[in-house]
Amino acid sequence: MFLFLFFQQKKKVIGLESILLPKSREEFNDIYCVSELMETDLQQIIKSDQQLSLDHCKFFVYQILRGLKYIHSANVIHRDLKPRNLLVNSNCDLKICDFGLARAVPDMKANDLTDYVTTRWYRPPELLLSWTDYTAAMDLWSVGIIFAELLKRKPLLPGSSSSDQLLRIFDLIGTPSEIEINMIPYEEYRKFIKELPQRPARPLDKVFSKAPADAIDLISKMLTFDFNKRITVEQALQHPYLSDLHLPEDEPRREQVPFYEFEFEQYSNLTRQQYKDLVYEEILLYHYPEFKKQYLDKIQKNQSVMQHIFQNANKNIVDEEFSEDDPYQ
Repeated sequence: MFLFLFFQQKKKVIGLESILLPKSREEFNDIYCVSELMETDLQQIIKSDQQLSLDHCKFFVYQILRGLKYIHSANVIHRDLKPRNLLVNSNCDLKICDFGLARAVPDMKANDLTDYVTTRWYRPPELLLSWTDYTAAMDLWSVGIIFAELLKRKPLLPGSSSSDQLLRIFDLIGTPSEIEINMIPYEEYRKFIKELPQRPARPLDKVFSKAPADAIDLISKMLTFDFNKRITVEQALQHPYLSDLHLPEDEPRREQVPFYEFEFEQYSNLTRQQYKDLVYEEILLYHYPEFKKQYLDKIQKNQSVMQHIFQNANKNIVDEEFSEDDPYQ
């Protein structure tokens, strides 16, 4: 599904204004999505000469976490948080965008998701070490790196390869303990780390010399090697550093994404036409309430929303019933 449809109209997630309706299933070759206008992104701000106060940094981090709380509450992991995917307007309002790598996962634990995930510089150690069982904690690592970049105005860990990225991480937070190393699922990675010289953690108050102590403490809790001990988004919002911004009643949650919204991920042999049909019907959901009602009824009954596409059934029925008139023309 289009996750920005699911997260629509929430302040810290990019809003979708419209999806243009194709003339027909047969003529459908392009997708045109209209989102709200945001002037820039956090990457451009970090690279610019524009002055950023500590209050600016705090406000941006709070907004990221506020949006992430909403996303995680739906049992969704973003998996590609980086400054470029954080849009900002002239009022310093921030919106999370680009859900192309996001996944809905039960119990916030992803199993066997080995496809491409977040850009290397923002990738947590569990992904660099090929864990296939990972959690929403991966997003918190990315937020910690982004927070650090806001403070330093440059990349914190610009690794040139996966192994170089790991070495840079260990240079910052220290070599993992023996217990942590033994948790790593692959022997070759355990061997690689055990053969490295022992590195102590660098004092973060020296790395971020101008940052307040509570900001440094929050970063340290985000950049924790053991993802089971890494701070959660709820805990991060309750951290003393954000106490002047934290307002629980204004930090919304979302019901969990139903399994069948991501049913397509269970199939690895979909044809190009089947993918096209799936996307086409997603667009119909946006435009036709009755079609959306039928779709949601199936989900509520734990019925497949894709079976008719596999069987090439109901195709003409869907088109005849919902494609004659564009409600927006």
